[in-house]
Amino acid sequence: MTQSVLLECAHLNDQTAAGDRILQDIHLSLAAGRYGLCGRNGSGKSRLLTMLAGQLRPAQGDVRCYGRLGWLPQQQTDVPINRDDSVADFLNLTALLEALLRVEAGCGYAPDFELIGDDWNLPARLQQILPQHGFELPPQASLAQLAQCLQRPLQTLSGGERMRLQLALLFAAAPDVLLLDEPGNHLDSAGQQWLLKQIAAFRGLLILVSHERPLLQAMEHILELRGGHLHHYGGHYGQFIQQRRQEQDALQRQLEGSRQRLQQVSAEAQRSQEKAARRAQSGKRERRDGSQSKLLLDKQRQSAEQQQGRQSRLRSRQSEQATAQLRQNQQQWLQDDAGATQWYLPQAQNLRRGTALQVTQLPWPVPQAAVSADASLTFSLQQGERCWLRGANGSGKSTLLTLLATVDKGQQHIQRRVPVQLLDQHCRLLQNELSVLDNLQQFSSLNATAARTLLAGVGLSADICLRPAAVLSGGERMKLALLMVTQQTPGALLLLDEPDNHLDMHSREQLAQALCAYQGAMILVSHDEWFAAACGVTQTLKL
Repeated sequence: MTQSVLLECAHLNDQTAAGDRILQDIHLSLAAGRYGLCGRNGSGKSRLLTMLAGQLRPAQGDVRCYGRLGWLPQQQTDVPINRDDSVADFLNLTALLEALLRVEAGCGYAPDFELIGDDWNLPARLQQILPQHGFELPPQASLAQLAQCLQRPLQTLSGGERMRLQLALLFAAAPDVLLLDEPGNHLDSAGQQWLLKQIAAFRGLLILVSHERPLLQAMEHILELRGGHLHHYGGHYGQFIQQRRQEQDALQRQLEGSRQRLQQVSAEAQRSQEKAARRAQSGKRERRDGSQSKLLLDKQRQSAEQQQGRQSRLRSRQSEQATAQLRQNQQQWLQDDAGATQWYLPQAQNLRRGTALQVTQLPWPVPQAAVSADASLTFSLQQGERCWLRGANGSGKSTLLTLLATVDKGQQHIQRRVPVQLLDQHCRLLQNELSVLDNLQQFSSLNATAARTLLAGVGLSADICLRPAAVLSGGERMKLALLMVTQQTPGALLLLDEPDNHLDMHSREQLAQALCAYQGAMILVSHDEWFAAACGVTQTLKL
């Protein structure tokens, strides 16, 4: 039985403000199933998903959704959390809860009913979900109690806890179409497993943007956005990788074949020219010797020139065709390899060995941590050592890194003996109004040429360098922030809070190689065991 189409788009085209094509003639017609949307950082995945959600109009084309839609946008990592922000504000439920309370009190008016729409069962969903995520509620909480519970300050939740709460509400609503933009970011191992179970139980159309291998492995189809075009592959991520390798091998063979063909045509042309030159030289000798009649020699020369002209035109066409084929294959290869990254981390000259950081009996009051509220932390880090800081969402990993980076010199529990550079998971060091290039230069001592070279190495092109940081994708923001942190002070103690967030898999691999070769000390927060191992961690601290 043919499944009903739930989401479709036709002739979808879009471009940047500078006129660069991002999406080119995208067509989709999707029924229920699990689709993973992947591609290099900056390829346009989030932009496409935002259009499919109806939140952004494309330059050309049409999008239609035939059912109830749930939508998780990519987290705005640069938006600071205000002290007054509540969980209800974060979940965009404040106005909806107020409307429900007015209707319950009998003083609702038309805009309230319009706002509520089909969300009359929100209280039941909240009653089911909130206790599972650390909120204290009586068994049959009233609507007022639910609303009061959600007035909890947002800053009391970690990034992973906020993500999981958002996802729980979306899945509980059971939409027909669910669009998730990097839902695995900030989730710990338990959160990832929980998300995988939710995905497996979902029966509608799911389109998921992710760079997390376990999540993509749970998909039934892979959509790859490459060079502005959308490519559809059947099967999970492992099968997609096999198909892509076969395509790349075939493209490599085509590229090599077109190079050989051009060399062959050029060699044949050279031999033909040499042969014609020898014939012409022979004719000149015979004319001087008088061994042949002048009439015969003139006829032979005319015939040879005509034949040479035909061969020359043929070789010219063959050369043009071979050159065009080579250029086409080279363009395909460059497009296929677009966004490849290469990280460079400066090494300190004459880096002194010894203790970089000493933490002694540091009181640790985070109640969610594995250690008790009145316990303390004691650990040290030598130059060249890499510590993997682990812990569940809410255990205080980000809090500890911030404390280590901002502690006063007179603090008795923490002694830093080298400069410190902190990368927070929200990339707050970026100034959105400044260009990419200006951000990097203001944070380091690099000249424009050196800065552009480093940016190009991580896939931030000359065009992107001039754009304001505000328009960058999540992965592009993380790349810029990483460059800013690692280029400022060679040999500094690096405090990296989930640096692999938003990065595509190729960029993660290249970053891990660079961090593994870093000579200074490093504390790394990551929920990806493979990434931590690839960074060469030498010790583990679990909160």
